[in-house]
Amino acid sequence: MKSSKWRCAAWQRRLLVAALLPTLGGCIAAPQNTHHEILSLAWTHSPPGDGPVPTAAPFPGAETLSRGELIKQVLLRNPTVQSARQAWGEALARYPQVTAFADPTLSYESAPGTIGSEHGYGQVVRLAQRFEWPGKQTLRGAIALAEADGKRADLERVRLHLSTTASILYDDYFAVGRGLEINRENQALVTRLRQSADAQYAAGRGAQQHSLQADVELALLERERLTLVAREQIIGAQINGLLHRSAASKLPAAPTKLDVATVPTGSPDQWRQHAQQHRPELRTIARVVEARRRGVALARRAYYPDFSVGAASLKK
Repeated sequence: MKSSKWRCAAWQRRLLVAALLPTLGGCIAAPQNTHHEILSLAWTHSPPGDGPVPTAAPFPGAETLSRGELIKQVLLRNPTVQSARQAWGEALARYPQVTAFADPTLSYESAPGTIGSEHGYGQVVRLAQRFEWPGKQTLRGAIALAEADGKRADLERVRLHLSTTASILYDDYFAVGRGLEINRENQALVTRLRQSADAQYAAGRGAQQHSLQADVELALLERERLTLVAREQIIGAQINGLLHRSAASKLPAAPTKLDVATVPTGSPDQWRQHAQQHRPELRTIARVVEARRRGVALARRAYYPDFSVGAASLKK
């Protein structure tokens, strides 16, 4: 009698633990679910959206190229940004999969030998649900969220790289435009000097050598102009490449002046700490390390047994 009561109490404890497993798992995963919701909301509002890449002209009606508009159009039209964003969304979609409980199983068994028996036809219907050892789902969720954070940092890295490249090309475009403007002014000045030298030579007050020197200088200026024009074409092709347009597509004129950048303040240690906190490359590496560390913990916990709770109905 005592043994029967002990077995009954043991089964009650087992059923209680099995019933509490989903509750305990849900309590542990609550912060992870909140983190996943925050990341999903950030992904939804992150540009660019899921729409197609614009095909219309990027700078309608603009007479001069603007740095801010150039960076905006590059980030909007470059499919590398969209690819990185979708990779982030794919990583976020893995979290509900790896943290979900296993599907319940429904099985049916019959005993054909009991057909026609006086005791009735034996058949059993079983319903079972498998539960993993506490902590496994939490670790898998942590790994999925760490990978999603890493993909988010990858998106920021891609955006930063494209923005920096576009900004550098904008500066080069400005420098070439100013170079061509200075070249035109120098050619006009040397042309006037040559005309003056010709007039002096015709009046007998100058030497022909002055006119020849002016011709040489004009030839050098023309060579410089051709070099600058070729450089302008190369920079234009690179900008159009970032915009995923034809290399020969027309761009607005180069700006005539640049905004003066403010001098950053702070000590080298402060800037080093700022870079460690905000550089997307470092954030990506940190998330990868975190995911690998959680993976080691999950591999160690894989030796722990899982549980299965079921119910059977015997019918005759």
